[in-house]
Amino acid sequence: MLNKVNKWIQHTSYQNVEKNKKRNARNGLFLGLLFFCGLMVAIFVCVKNYYEEQGTNPFVDTSTTPATSSTPDKEVEVIFDVTRFSNISSQELIAILGEPDSILEDDDCGLSSTPIPAKYYDYKNLAEGLPSATFWIVADKVIKLVGNPGEASLPYDSKDDKNKFKTLGITDTFYLQEYKSTVSNVERYCLYLQGIDELTFGDIVKEENTFKWLKVTYDKFYESEWYLPVLDDYNYFSTTKNYVNNYLKSPSTAKFPSTTGNDWQCLGNPYYICIQSYVDAQNSFGATIREQFQYIYTRSGELVYAVQNNKVIYDYGYVKYEDLIKQRLKT
Repeated sequence: MLNKVNKWIQHTSYQNVEKNKKRNARNGLFLGLLFFCGLMVAIFVCVKNYYEEQGTNPFVDTSTTPATSSTPDKEVEVIFDVTRFSNISSQELIAILGEPDSILEDDDCGLSSTPIPAKYYDYKNLAEGLPSATFWIVADKVIKLVGNPGEASLPYDSKDDKNKFKTLGITDTFYLQEYKSTVSNVERYCLYLQGIDELTFGDIVKEENTFKWLKVTYDKFYESEWYLPVLDDYNYFSTTKNYVNNYLKSPSTAKFPSTTGNDWQCLGNPYYICIQSYVDAQNSFGATIREQFQYIYTRSGELVYAVQNNKVIYDYGYVKYEDLIKQRLKT
């Protein structure tokens, strides 16, 4: 009798286990389908929102439904294309604008402590929208354009940054950096990817959407050693930290300032990239001191010069700024 009861209990338990397995399988399938449907809905909403932001809808048949066109870019008249003159020769300048109204020569244009001979090609009554302009030529290359319309005013779109550049023939502002200016009616920008190291709008009257004068610097190397922004500055920060730690007495105590602030400087020129900052670390006696450092790399990323704690600790053929200028003037 006891054996029959045990068999019945085992049989009943087995049936319950099988029922639970089937029930769990159905529940799992239901939850899986529910998750899949939710995922599809989320993807659909994301895709729909994306295309709506782009002004299109892939879920509407545009062959039968009139398309809603986005507002086209504002038509902007190019008053003077400044991109044409970047580092061109004097003969190329004449080929574009003709003979200048006057040419002035100067033994030293005053851009640097090193004497820099220059020529100034002065054009009056330009037919392309800029009444007058002076081109600075050094080593037979146009390095600067200064436009002064006199009594006239040039159009300046204070509401759309792109349009004020389009009037000067600058259509690509993908990498645009604005410099801080201490004068309220002057704006300075860097567009070096288009061959313009610095572009300045002067005497801006935003209420009238005009400006009075213009300066375009194509080659700023003659007036400043470090001026070009560096796109991959974070990689140079990281590399420099490693070099600095190798020179410290106690690298484990080193504390660098945040790279997101103004305590790190990363600027370049056509030849080198310069990293400057400081580090707090313990010396041989256990005292925490601050050391300033400057590391200079070639454009290919190789260390060529290093100064740390006011000592030159590495020099692998670094050519000083003044010597680079002299080399340029000889060519």
